[in-house]
Amino acid sequence: MVVFFCFLIIGASLSGYNLWEWYTVEKLNHIDSYNFGDVSNRAYYYNSQSLYAFIHLFWGIGFSLSALFMVFHFLIKKKWYVWLNLIFFALIFGIYIVHGLVAQ
Repeated sequence: MVVFFCFLIIGASLSGYNLWEWYTVEKLNHIDSYNFGDVSNRAYYYNSQSLYAFIHLFWGIGFSLSALFMVFHFLIKKKWYVWLNLIFFALIFGIYIVHGLVAQ
């Protein structure tokens, strides 16, 4: 269960980070420290403000759903649901890491 709670904390943290980035860029329009437009040596999602916000919204929703499913399946008390959800989270986290590495 220690692994479960570690994954839950990581998922909730990544969800909060990505949703905060989306909210800061899209809703609050705080873009002074971002250099949108020039993607020659940066990730592709810095092409525009809306693309950057969409990518972070996508990952924020993905990690939020994963964390909610983990909590729900933990409350059901079915061990195989918990393990299935940990595998699902590990898959999402792996894709997130690969996306970050490939986008550079």
